[in-house]
Amino acid sequence: MNRIKVLVVEDEVLIAETIMLYLEERGHVFLKNATSYEEAIEMIGKYNPDVVLLDIRIYGEKSGIDLAKYLSINEPQIPYIFLTSHYDKNVLNKALATNPYGYLTKPMNKESLWTTLEMVYNNQRKIRDRNPSITVKDGNKTHVILEDSIMYIQAKHVYVNIFTDDGKIILTRSSIGQLLDQLKNDSFIQCHRSYIINVNHVSSWTHSEISINDVIIPISRAKKSDVLNKLRNN
Repeated sequence: MNRIKVLVVEDEVLIAETIMLYLEERGHVFLKNATSYEEAIEMIGKYNPDVVLLDIRIYGEKSGIDLAKYLSINEPQIPYIFLTSHYDKNVLNKALATNPYGYLTKPMNKESLWTTLEMVYNNQRKIRDRNPSITVKDGNKTHVILEDSIMYIQAKHVYVNIFTDDGKIILTRSSIGQLLDQLKNDSFIQCHRSYIINVNHVSSWTHSEISINDVIIPISRAKKSDVLNKLRNN
């Protein structure tokens, strides 16, 4: 069984401590407990949890529903499970409209927590395995990019530009080697010290260059043999 890293967002300390004990009993990792929207955002960026357990009502002006919307847009790879003892139909409908990965009512028993948490984690992992993606940051914004959508990657000093098939260009601080190591899809190959290409997006090539959407990308002499073999066998 995988040890799941869990961030809890709950402003009732006793409930958070109970959840911590339940998680540790099962062998999972209780990262931290956040009590507000702002604190949760900070901890998500710092700890990169596998799953967030999220109370609908938390301390401060912004609710757990606001945090769920933030996760959906900015951290879509992180699933969240709502925790609530609130039965207001309007509030519940707003929460469910965010399409949560799971829902638990308080007080909860540990078996329900374990079952829901592990089901959500395993389902999300299956999705990631079927559609591999990379997660990169562009300043303060996090992008989850499906690998199949990446056409090519270009190095720019200590940054790289990632060009996708929907016309986006995402700039992130990384070396081209570090980014190549993250890619799981075997359709990628480095053709030059400044370029990685996805062979599935190549429209034509010669012995010295590759064309992707009318962009001409050089093939270095050192990499020519491997790159041409990859293109011919694709």
